[in-house]
Amino acid sequence: YIRTNIYKMINKPNEWEQSIIDNAVEYSVMMWRPLDKSTKTIVKTYDEAKKLYKETSKKHKATLVYAINEAGRYANMNHLEDFKKRDN
Repeated sequence: YIRTNIYKMINKPNEWEQSIIDNAVEYSVMMWRPLDKSTKTIVKTYDEAKKLYKETSKKHKATLVYAINEAGRYANMNHLEDFKKRDN
């Protein structure tokens, strides 16, 4: 049995998502909960989002991060190295 890269999930943004990430004016860090009980915090910088994600994801595993552009469109950023889940 030889394991190949085909089984690894490589998740890169498409051009549309990358455009939103590159032109983000704010970021949303969301703790997802069922039954409409999710909480969302909006921050202005990538570094703030990174810090908040690190703190939040330690306490709440279902934490999502989105970039938001000037038009209000969202792109998920959990595939980026700074926002990937860690087993710590």
